[in-house]
Amino acid sequence: MTNDTAPHTYAELARCFSYNPETGVITRIQHADPVRPGRTAALGPLPRSQTSFAFEGRRYYTQRLAWLLATGSWPTDGHFVLPRNGDIRDLRISNLYTADRSQHQTKYQLP
Repeated sequence: MTNDTAPHTYAELARCFSYNPETGVITRIQHADPVRPGRTAALGPLPRSQTSFAFEGRRYYTQRLAWLLATGSWPTDGHFVLPRNGDIRDLRISNLYTADRSQHQTKYQLP
């Protein structure tokens, strides 16, 4: 698995995943029947313990996907998407924020 290719666009991922910003649940959607395109079926939410997943040969962090689906754009280059409450499985948009490397290191620096 490699991340050498450009990340998928919002439009590409929004066709395949839905996101509820109030609950933080990301649901994968795919065609239920290849003979009848347009019919979709929710395959269920990504497991809460799952913090990354593979899609079309590229690995994504679930918090970055939540950010993309909520805002319509990827975080600025060099920025992380972090949970305010420290629980990386809590993907509610109200719990997520972006930080650059120095902000990230300061927050998680040992006293």
